[in-house]
Amino acid sequence: MHTDPIVAQIPAEATHQVCALAFGAPVELRVEPLPIINFRSESAGLDSTYPAVPHEEWAHARRSVEYSFRWCRAHFPMATPPDASGVRRPAIDHIDVRSTPGDEFLSASTAEVPGYVVLGAPWQMKCTYRLASLIAHESIHQGLFVREALHNPVRKGSLGYSPWRCETRPGRGVWHAFWTFACQFSLLADVGTQSPAILLEEPGLLDFAAAMPPRVECCFDSLKQFSIVAPPELIRCSHAMYQVRAATDRLATLPRFAATLQEEADKTDNDYQRWAELILGRQEGG
Repeated sequence: MHTDPIVAQIPAEATHQVCALAFGAPVELRVEPLPIINFRSESAGLDSTYPAVPHEEWAHARRSVEYSFRWCRAHFPMATPPDASGVRRPAIDHIDVRSTPGDEFLSASTAEVPGYVVLGAPWQMKCTYRLASLIAHESIHQGLFVREALHNPVRKGSLGYSPWRCETRPGRGVWHAFWTFACQFSLLADVGTQSPAILLEEPGLLDFAAAMPPRVECCFDSLKQFSIVAPPELIRCSHAMYQVRAATDRLATLPRFAATLQEEADKTDNDYQRWAELILGRQEGG
């Protein structure tokens, strides 16, 4: 039994504010249609680590994806910002479902195929809110693709640090990571503040949420330090960072969240420092 039924929409002011900053336009909740859910695609670009869902799991996986999508659209804006013609489209209209090993989750999308998203999960696990947050994450990617087509704020050729991969990444990827994870975390923080039991209902969900703020902070620092984005965009990012910090403080009243948050912050800081020292050493060595 789910703690939070779809019909009980939770106010998500912080989520909507961060999403509006990400899109550079007001956002609204709309009842977007359920996407096509596909179990037969080869998912070009994914290797055999993520196999097709066994036929006997299709019905359960479909129910999980549909419920998570409905839950997400009840709490999160699921349309892109206006394109060059002033049209908003559903952020996701096609989901290719895969299986993942262990307790791993997967989501992916590209600018080349608008509205198309790949989702993978260990379907035997209870994963409504984790999966819904991945759907939100990919919705933001789709919105950023629209923004890039209109006016790309990322400096061409820029590089930065990815706190998820612990390595140098193109500036565009760091910018995308900042916004997608800032919005994804804001969703979990808003609903978790209103109904803390949600974060304890699914295995690993609270720890998953606690890992995000330090890495979002690290992306923000990278955007600043390496001049990845134009000044107006950096100001927008700083406003979003304020919201993420405030949401983090609200969740920090949960002891387990606070403990995991500190562990993740220490690890992220140490990894960032090692990367910076390595880069500096390479520069000094010519």
